[in-house]
Amino acid sequence: MRAKHVFTLALLAWPLSSHLAFIKDSQSRRFGSSSISYVLPPFGKFPYGRELFGKLSYDFKTGCSPFALTSSNHSSDIPRMLLLDSADCNIKLQALNAENARAKLLIISKAENEDESEMFERVLKSNHIKVSIPTLVVSHDIGEKLKELIDETGELYLKFTLPLPKHDHVDLDVFAGKKDKAIWKFLVGFKNYALQFRDRLSIKVNIFSSEDKDVDATLQIALECLDNVQLFEVLPSFISTCVDSENVSKACLDSQVNAFDKTFVRQYSTCFKINKSRVDSVKKEQSQESAEKSSFLKIYGFVYHGSIRPMNVFEAVCGGFMESPGNCLYLNNKYVLNKDFHSIVNQKRKHKTLVILASLFVTILLLFVVGFLLCLIYNKIYQKTLNEKVGEMVRDSVVQYQSMRDNV
Repeated sequence: MRAKHVFTLALLAWPLSSHLAFIKDSQSRRFGSSSISYVLPPFGKFPYGRELFGKLSYDFKTGCSPFALTSSNHSSDIPRMLLLDSADCNIKLQALNAENARAKLLIISKAENEDESEMFERVLKSNHIKVSIPTLVVSHDIGEKLKELIDETGELYLKFTLPLPKHDHVDLDVFAGKKDKAIWKFLVGFKNYALQFRDRLSIKVNIFSSEDKDVDATLQIALECLDNVQLFEVLPSFISTCVDSENVSKACLDSQVNAFDKTFVRQYSTCFKINKSRVDSVKKEQSQESAEKSSFLKIYGFVYHGSIRPMNVFEAVCGGFMESPGNCLYLNNKYVLNKDFHSIVNQKRKHKTLVILASLFVTILLLFVVGFLLCLIYNKIYQKTLNEKVGEMVRDSVVQYQSMRDNV
């Protein structure tokens, strides 16, 4: 019988690199480590500032069609993480099928010499597929190494985290294309989440530079003059009037701000007059970010990966706080329970033998007690029956004796 060893696979991800370490659970002793790299596709929900634990399994299926976890790699009480090979289908479809199979994290191993940019181009064309499972794309060599570890050890546990610097205040930068309606609608949907943080979250909207750089720079300065509350008040009408008609400019924003009370308009106008001299510096910043092909987010300077959905971004922002606000506590509890689960599993394994021995001892003790009681009951019943028989024999003998005397 092959001995099973339990290892922890730790993937500590920073923006450009990550670290892979193997830690033996029984002695908490590091016995090997190596640097790896992986790519995060533009979908899924990643545990920013937190950790995910689970058992990694390799499935020979392509994942291009719905599948279920087999009995050999599925247990309802252990979070499952899957390793799949890349296939001819969209990796987002593979992630959807893995999520429906109740996996908690998916690692896709690329084929040799496969370019992930082609994989991601197909992803960008499949916005109709909604996926939440965190997904990592690794090289073919790393995928093969993980398969070997799973085969050799029998059980491989994975710890995945995306660290964020912890602060009392979090900055969220939104880098938006003027014609990207999705990013503007995201901001509208993010309103209820953002306002819960009050003054502990700052949102800055950065406009991608286009041909008319002066117009883009003045618009960005104007947007920076709106605090969170004012920004979310103006956005709905700004989107319907300016974004939808592709007239994204400061003049159009001014027309929406002017619809509010005089105090609001006066603060906005004063702020812009003070900051309009920054046009040249803003143009330079915009030109550096405009190389991006699509809108994106940064949380305290770290590029956000995954689906840009209000709930997903809310969880990522929560991961950046040193002391989480009250509205983030349920998330902390969810991930703490997941983190503690790993130690619970190990304790379960360590005490399994003791539980079996204790069960056998109790069973034998109960059988002995029951047997002893049955013997006592049997002895009493047998003695009573014997006494009755002896009494009957004595009575019969006396009767016979008296009959013999009477006959004499």
